[in-house]
Amino acid sequence: MYARKSIVITILMLLFTTVFSREVCELVIESCPEDFSDDTIFVSEKVVALSSSVRACEYLEVLEDVYTDPPSIMFVIDHSTSMYREGFDPQGSRFTVTTDLITMLYRTIPNAEIGLAPFRRFLFFDHRNYDYMVNLPLGRHQEGAYMPLLTLNQRYPCGRLGHEILIDILETEVTDVNTGTGETFYDVVDLVYQPLFDAPFGTNINSGFDAAKDAFSNTDNSKENHFIIFLSDGEANRPQYGNPREFVAGTDVPTTFTVFFAPEGNEAPEMIVEMTENVRNSGYTQNNIHSDLWTIQTNHDILLDLLQNQILTPILKLVTGTPVTIAVNRTFSDTVGDSSTFIFTHPFPLQDTSTQIEMVIDYEVRDDDTGQSGSLQTKTDFTVIRKPNAPVPDGFSLVCWERPDLSLRYREARVNIVHEYMDTLEVVFDPGSKEFEEVGIELSNFEQRNDLEMLNLTRANDGTWVGTFGREISENALRGDGTLQHRITDSIVVTYRNPEIPLDTIRVSVPFRMSRFVESLSAAYFDINADGFIDSIFIGLSDPLSDDDLMDYVDRLQLPVHRMFSVDSVSTVAGGIALHVTEQGSTIPQTSVTEFDVITVTGGMSEGAGYINPAELPAHDSVAPVITGARLLQGVRQEDTLVVTFSEHVREINDDQPFLFSTPYAQNYRAALSFLDGEGDQMRFLVEDIRGVQDMTSNDSIWINFEAGVSDLVGNAQLNPRNRRALLEVIPPPFNLDVKVINNPMDPANSPIPDFVKNVPGYNAGPRGLVIIVEPTIDIRFALEGTVHLYDVVKNPVAKIDEGNGAFFDENQNRLYFVWNGRNENGRNVGTGTYQAVIKVTGSDTVKETVTVRVGVRR
Repeated sequence: MYARKSIVITILMLLFTTVFSREVCELVIESCPEDFSDDTIFVSEKVVALSSSVRACEYLEVLEDVYTDPPSIMFVIDHSTSMYREGFDPQGSRFTVTTDLITMLYRTIPNAEIGLAPFRRFLFFDHRNYDYMVNLPLGRHQEGAYMPLLTLNQRYPCGRLGHEILIDILETEVTDVNTGTGETFYDVVDLVYQPLFDAPFGTNINSGFDAAKDAFSNTDNSKENHFIIFLSDGEANRPQYGNPREFVAGTDVPTTFTVFFAPEGNEAPEMIVEMTENVRNSGYTQNNIHSDLWTIQTNHDILLDLLQNQILTPILKLVTGTPVTIAVNRTFSDTVGDSSTFIFTHPFPLQDTSTQIEMVIDYEVRDDDTGQSGSLQTKTDFTVIRKPNAPVPDGFSLVCWERPDLSLRYREARVNIVHEYMDTLEVVFDPGSKEFEEVGIELSNFEQRNDLEMLNLTRANDGTWVGTFGREISENALRGDGTLQHRITDSIVVTYRNPEIPLDTIRVSVPFRMSRFVESLSAAYFDINADGFIDSIFIGLSDPLSDDDLMDYVDRLQLPVHRMFSVDSVSTVAGGIALHVTEQGSTIPQTSVTEFDVITVTGGMSEGAGYINPAELPAHDSVAPVITGARLLQGVRQEDTLVVTFSEHVREINDDQPFLFSTPYAQNYRAALSFLDGEGDQMRFLVEDIRGVQDMTSNDSIWINFEAGVSDLVGNAQLNPRNRRALLEVIPPPFNLDVKVINNPMDPANSPIPDFVKNVPGYNAGPRGLVIIVEPTIDIRFALEGTVHLYDVVKNPVAKIDEGNGAFFDENQNRLYFVWNGRNENGRNVGTGTYQAVIKVTGSDTVKETVTVRVGVRR
């Protein structure tokens, strides 16, 4: 039997970016790898790999401290009823011997791990007694628990060492045990500890092995050092779940040493024998073949001797051996150089982030006592941390070399800044003293945000490696097209990565700078002719454009779609350019800017301007308001209100003559106004006085008085005397019509036409007649016109009264008169009866009334 030493190895690398030092090194192990188990090794930042030559030592040299990797032992102890019978274990040697072994191991192997799993029908311990006791997963064994693997010399949260906790829980006393089935055992040795729950008797061996396997799953010690010592006197029965023989299969069970307690001459039962054979062949580790079974009639001394000399000794035995293979990160080598140094094809790189490396060494071993040979292996871990200016660590050496030189050139001259005219660049790789069979280069822009190209270099006659590539400014990169696309503000990055050692990386970053570029700074709208429509757009530029570049720049402009601008001409002005445009997006002026008034400039190279930078320019409002409409609301007693609508919101107007007026016949006049109120783009004014004409009339023109300082909310004042003119709409006040009918046209003697009718200027009716008087309910400032159509009872037309034929208007009285002589359209007198008079009256655009009255005629 052989001790199997296991040491788990990890190499942690620091994050590595660009290496600035010209020198890089490999780390060479000069001692046994196992010497650095669990160490942290600090090396300088120039160390980029672990050497491809790895030394291995003789196995005996490796195991000078045999307890570097201690055993993990689980005691699975049968605590069923039968253990109290004479000839089985009534003196409790299974507990007292376990206590002695723990004490011995604490003195000789203080970092050994020991766990306990006593069982009856289920596990005997109760986690409610001690926090460190563990229930099995899924509650498979009810409330029973086990003592996990405790390191003997480790202090736990309770303040006690591991071996103290274990010995305390194994304390025994002489007592009487009542099994609860009518059977009592007197003066037997039992544990002082008792669980809080009722622990029924039975033999559930599954629970003990399940506890052991669960404990081993929670230890860092390697599987080769896992052992079970199984102490029992019976066969399995009454499990809580499943097949009582489940443990017999030996599945996932480490090396197991079984001691079966039986009266003299008895043998272990078949299931225990079968279990032992299955565990030998389970493949858990190579050590499983050493699993064995002993049947004894126990007492303390017999059991202690067996455990010390036949079980623990094989676990702790020394062996010698020669290394035959070694694996680093699962890469194997059996090629041995000088001094047992194994040679690998490539070095082992230190990665940018933490890297776990397992170093596994296989040995051919020989038992010094028996001469028996076999194979064993070790595993080792240590942590390498790259630290600035760290010295060479003890037990290691460095092998260093100079890095190659990498440069970027244009027309054979080394460049430190790339300009836009350098369309094709050359990469030069100078290997120095090292030999290369091929060299591949990565090309990218800053942080590889856009493009990544691969370039294979060719060996030149002077020993350098060279290659060329094209470059262009573009946001839309196409990887693999052989051309490096990059941004206007960017760097060209050339990187060589050693395929064997990623940290052996050379990275050259050369900034890109435009020799000249045009920045679009601002945009503004103007209305030169003051008609309310934008006719000029100014764009401010950081640099002037030549005539050759002017149209190229204009072609890159995207003007606001909703304005429907057409560009009539372009000219250069101080500080930028002017677009002379026609706005066709609306027939109603919109002199303010909105969120949609943004001019987009598409960036790109220009033949003479260098690079035109992309931009989005919100248009600045430099357009003054104009009038889009005006209404005069006539008042009842000469108090007229002027309502003016503007092309945008304007500030409050306090000038008493903010507007100018003109009649359709080009007679200019003014009006004295006082501000009433305003909301949005409308304002109301009280008309105090009109100067130059008697009244404002519909279709008069109105425009902003450029001397009044009428301005929008951002301060653009209308200063152009020829600003947009709008037509005035005059709206009279609302009123009703009163209608009166007097006289009988057939009785002029008794119904003469009143003098107030006959005396109206322009009276043209005869001496007799029926008079219809139409009168507005309020005073009006315009003449009324009207007609009357007379119908008989069956709707036949009888007569018509209109201007020049009995209809006339009295301006002084604001009355309209209609006189009917009682004759029909043929000149004959109509008959007696009632007739329907349909009166149609018109005045201003808003006065159009139709009134129907009944009139009577008597003979």
